[in-house]
Amino acid sequence: MSKITADDVWERGTAFGSPERVVTQMKRYMHEAGATSFLHQMRIGGLEHKKVMRSMELYAKHVMAALREEEVRMKTATAVI
Repeated sequence: MSKITADDVWERGTAFGSPERVVTQMKRYMHEAGATSFLHQMRIGGLEHKKVMRSMELYAKHVMAALREEEVRMKTATAVI
């Protein structure tokens, strides 16, 4: 069994950046690990409330919709096989 390093967690266990980048990262987790549920920490360190709320809005509007579509697509592809 291999050991997981802090770099592994940072590289493969986080999703941050633009909505497009987060969608790409999370789709990778869905395909590589079969993940369909995610736990989020939106407020990191001293990030001000206004920025946290903006991040949450972007996530809800762009990321959640794309992940829902991807989950449906994955289920449909599996059902066809």
